[in-house]
This record gives sequence, C-alpha cells and structure tokens, in this order.
Amino acid sequence: MKSLAVLASRVRFEEKEIFTALERRSVRYTHLDTRQFAAGTGGEAGSFDAVLCREISLSRAYYACLLLEAQGAVTVNRADVIGACGDKARTSLLLRSEEHTSELQSHQDLVC
Repeated sequence: MKSLAVLASRVRFEEKEIFTALERRSVRYTHLDTRQFAAGTGGEAGSFDAVLCREISLSRAYYACLLLEAQGAVTVNRADVIGACGDKARTSLLLRSEEHTSELQSHQDLVC
C-alpha cells in the first residue's frame, strides 16, 4: 500500500500538526529527513502516492523535489515552483508576463 512522504529536515509545530492530522485520518505517511535524503536511481518515489515538501531550506527542497519528480513522484510544491519562488527576479518576470500569468492563475501553480 502506498502512502504520503513528508519532506522536512526539522519537525516544527506545523509539521507536528500535519502528522497529527494525517494520523487522525488514518493516512499512511513517512517522514523523510532531507538532510539524510539520497534519491539516486533507486526509485524511492515509487513507494509514495505523493510527496509533501515542508523543507525549510530552499536548496534542499528544490533538489529533493527535482530528484523525486524525475522518478515519477507527484510533489507539492513542484521543483519548478520552488525554483521560481526562490528567485525574486524570475518570479517578477513570470508574474509580469501575460502568457505565464494566465497560465499560472489558471493552474494555481505559483504558491510561494
């Protein structure tokens, strides 16, 4: 049976609340500490239905999601969104562009 992976190097109050809510709803989850995370070619992503990224480090969040997505995982937030949100100039350009703005608004993809 598959489950949810929760990426977080530090378990803060919010992550504890998420874990409690998942347990209340009988959702199987695995906490993955990104400080010790190695997503090579092993196919770790295949054992999860989805990955919730709660990592506070921008670079660890970006690369962990990028590697998991390359293995076919569905991630929240996606690596490209993390990358855009971490770059103020890129975010500004994306939001200024009518083409990208309508695309982002219609898909509600830009969640910084």
